[in-house]
Amino acid sequence: MNVINVDDDSFQDHVFSSSQLVMAEFSGPGSDESAQTSKLVDELAMQFDGEVLALRIDKDSCEPTAENFGVDSVPTVIFFRNGSEVSRATGLRDKKWFEQEISKLLQS
Repeated sequence: MNVINVDDDSFQDHVFSSSQLVMAEFSGPGSDESAQTSKLVDELAMQFDGEVLALRIDKDSCEPTAENFGVDSVPTVIFFRNGSEVSRATGLRDKKWFEQEISKLLQS
């Protein structure tokens, strides 16, 4: 599945209604690290298709959601299960880190 671009309203709908693990990427324009993370999230969405719901939200245009979840910088990726945060990564991480984190969260 491709990454779903969301806004404040649809973010809440997806996070709180999904039975899957949700990977929410908070991104922003002009950040090389954010662009690199976006590319990784695109790859991971395909790799874990059917197991992980991948969302992308622009931090600057969706400030209420970013503030609600304490996102101060991009890239930030937050993992949710049943509407609750279960893990978070701020800053650039490599694909191996994400693969290990997703696998761990899917097993728990």
